[in-house]
Amino acid sequence: MRLVPRAGWRDPEVRVVVRRALPSLAQAGLLALQIVTLLALANRVPGGVVAFQIALNFYFLAIALGATPVALSLLPRLARMHAAGDLTGFREVLRHGFALGLFIAIPAAVGYLGLARPAARAVSFGRMNTPSGVTLVAVALAALAVAVIAQTVFMIATYASYARKDTRTPLVSMMLQATTCLSLASIALFVHGTAILIVLGSAFSASITVAALHLSLHLRRDLGPARDRLAPSLARAGVGAVVMVVPAWLTANAVLDWSGRLGSRLAVLAAALVGTGIFVATQAALKTPELAWLASGFDQLRGRTPRTPAEVTDA
Repeated sequence: MRLVPRAGWRDPEVRVVVRRALPSLAQAGLLALQIVTLLALANRVPGGVVAFQIALNFYFLAIALGATPVALSLLPRLARMHAAGDLTGFREVLRHGFALGLFIAIPAAVGYLGLARPAARAVSFGRMNTPSGVTLVAVALAALAVAVIAQTVFMIATYASYARKDTRTPLVSMMLQATTCLSLASIALFVHGTAILIVLGSAFSASITVAALHLSLHLRRDLGPARDRLAPSLARAGVGAVVMVVPAWLTANAVLDWSGRLGSRLAVLAAALVGTGIFVATQAALKTPELAWLASGFDQLRGRTPRTPAEVTDA
């Protein structure tokens, strides 16, 4: 078989893919622009860049564990439903995706907010391992907590739009996010000290919230409301998060009585285990379907036959 290179970009299908990819590339560029700008402004306070980067690492960790797997797993199924014209199925699967993503994002955000200082003490090292350095990390992490929830909604809505072959609307939402973020972040030029990181984290969280609302409302207008409401799922996750945060905080402070950095790390680990256990127990008591979906996914990883979301809900 002889392979001969040719100008593949002349293929109509290749051109279609490239045209759809360009808005996604612009969207990624706008996000990078926001991060770079926030880090540049964080440099106005000594240690601010490092503190904000550490807080961003926590933020990206929550997104990588929650929103990203849910969004990626939804994409092929939603794309098949869109191609088949199954609007009802598309709405229901998307609602399940939002419910599952927020089932992880809400307790993560509440945990970041309630355990910001113990987490900051656990990861601060070198010159950051001082009271002022720990405070910088803690306030930045607390300010970014809401962004975990908003980014989960925005990412799932973005991939749902991609499944509908719409890459322009997420770009419009990202442009709105970038405008809001850069506008609010400019307030950091007029404040000093830890207030700078509070402003930057809050600006990022607020801008993602605006983008998530814009894109999700656009999807709702095009798709119509789902048969099942999302509010009960959000309420159950919120109740579980509130119930878990106080015992987790008490656990962290109890373990923090130990001296040294190792004690701080053990405090965060113990608080995470206690908080997760209480959250799971609360969701089990409330008979939350999202918990059953996750259990079904773990059964699939172990080689068992998983149940579908519909079967889990009926059960």
